[in-house]
Amino acid sequence: MVGGVQSTFKPNIEQAVKTGTFSTPSYPFVDVPGLSVTITTKSDTSKVMVEFSGVACNTAGGNSACFNLLRDGVSIYLGDAAGTRTRVSGFSNPGNSNYGVSAGVLKFLDSPATKGPVTYTIQMATQNTGGGTAVLGMRGDDADTVGWQRAASTLTAEEVPQ
Repeated sequence: MVGGVQSTFKPNIEQAVKTGTFSTPSYPFVDVPGLSVTITTKSDTSKVMVEFSGVACNTAGGNSACFNLLRDGVSIYLGDAAGTRTRVSGFSNPGNSNYGVSAGVLKFLDSPATKGPVTYTIQMATQNTGGGTAVLGMRGDDADTVGWQRAASTLTAEEVPQ
């Protein structure tokens, strides 16, 4: 009870957890298997807080692993167009190292303007120039030794009633 009134609010949260790794030498973007969630909004005025967290790199030092956030198959939360630059939701670039990783983190308050199911998906690509392979959840060299790591990734969608 809140202030003597029983609350009828029930959290509406969906989360995908990817414990495995993913890699792609491709550009354009491809869906990351296991990083898609469907949330059913209760109102067409609801907002949805979408959060992605993972570690990534590109095997070609100095290049980026790029991310796009999609709602129902359409890219949302993109940087502005500027010349021939690639519009992305985010990227991970550990500098000139092709072995280290950096955090890929996205947090976006979306307004889907619909009541019902909404699907959010993370896509990934390698930088469109310079090559290399974009990798998620592991180092670029991925040696089988105790000093190398593997990490989980998450995609979470939480309805924020209005």
